[in-house]
Amino acid sequence: EGPDPVTTPRVLDVLGEKQVRATFFVVGKRAERHPELVRRALAEGHLVENHTWSHPPLFCFLTPGRLRAEIEKCAETLQRISGRRARYFRSPVGLRHALLRPYLRRAGLEYISWKIKSYDTLNVKSGTLAGRILNKVKSGDIVLLHDYRAGGVDVMVGVLPRIIDELRARGFDFVRVDSECRAAEEVHGGMGWEA
Repeated sequence: EGPDPVTTPRVLDVLGEKQVRATFFVVGKRAERHPELVRRALAEGHLVENHTWSHPPLFCFLTPGRLRAEIEKCAETLQRISGRRARYFRSPVGLRHALLRPYLRRAGLEYISWKIKSYDTLNVKSGTLAGRILNKVKSGDIVLLHDYRAGGVDVMVGVLPRIIDELRARGFDFVRVDSECRAAEEVHGGMGWEA
């Protein structure tokens, strides 16, 4: 549900140090409040994409007008901040609205989900979080992580370098979702990260 002014820079620092490019799915109203974080992520080679305007928890029950507004307002905000149109969309909590497909088609957005949900927003121990990823990940998987201040974000930021190093040692590469060979990790929420 980022970008977050405290956590997102920490995540970007780790990704920069490890030379990993990620995809951040951002909440439009938070991106509007922190456009410098969106610009920094883009300048550092990350992809920044649409995660709705306000991250409504009951996304699948929105009225048609509200659904369209959530998608379009975030898209307009990202274009205003970055000068580029978003190409990808992730819905809150991975929920699918009955009208989502035609609205995304009209907006020119492709739906992206994840393969591994790390549950990093819960209060979790570093070994548990690392295990949720390292014990399950396969080539082509998208791993869901969050950069919004929540229960386990400090643990996630602390364990992220170890996860990256171990996956690289296994031969994984890290790519953005627009890569031809969508591989091991995507960092989302609030940037790459999601909620």
